[in-house]
Amino acid sequence: MKKLSWTLFTVCSLFFTAAFAYKTTITHQTSDTVFEDVKIASSSKLETSTGHIELKPVNYGIRKKKVFGLATVRVYVVEFLAAAPNLLNKSEDKILSSLKSAGSVQFRLTMSRDLAGSKIVESFNEALAVNSVDTQNLSPELKQLMAELSSVSEFKTGDTFSLLASWKDVAEGNATLYIQKPDGQVKTITGQEQFVMDLFSIWFGKPADDRLGALKKVLLK
Repeated sequence: MKKLSWTLFTVCSLFFTAAFAYKTTITHQTSDTVFEDVKIASSSKLETSTGHIELKPVNYGIRKKKVFGLATVRVYVVEFLAAAPNLLNKSEDKILSSLKSAGSVQFRLTMSRDLAGSKIVESFNEALAVNSVDTQNLSPELKQLMAELSSVSEFKTGDTFSLLASWKDVAEGNATLYIQKPDGQVKTITGQEQFVMDLFSIWFGKPADDRLGALKKVLLK
């Protein structure tokens, strides 16, 4: 009996150790396509304790922005991927509401310049405000996202970070956002799916400026 109990204890310990030690990862395969010095992904994979999701490329483009209303600078290359690209509605006014139909979607951003995390947050907040999101009273989920981005003192040229949203394995009406930082570390935020819709309105909602509007058109081709 003692031997059986000890065996049972050992098995349970190993199970719980493995469960808690499991590391969520986001990996990608690169293609031969190079855009603005960035090797474009041919696929991406999210692996969690409950399984994996594979995403395929939809399109890519570059975010440009005017500085002081004069010079136009390159900010980042963005790649748009989805688990089921064929289920996306690529019309400008329906793309946002169709994201959930695609199963999971991902934005991979590769920096074209050095930029403080706080500056990225500032830019995101500008775009959110244009889309009627109260940036003075953000949802707990968006606050957590902004804190994660702000915690990176500076994104260097060539650094990549991902924003991957999934509606799988969560309660109805909820979504999970996986944030992959330049060091490969993945942070997870789960909450009401509206926060994901608000986030992606930065690119697929009302454009905050004409350059973002041009990027939106490119991503929807």
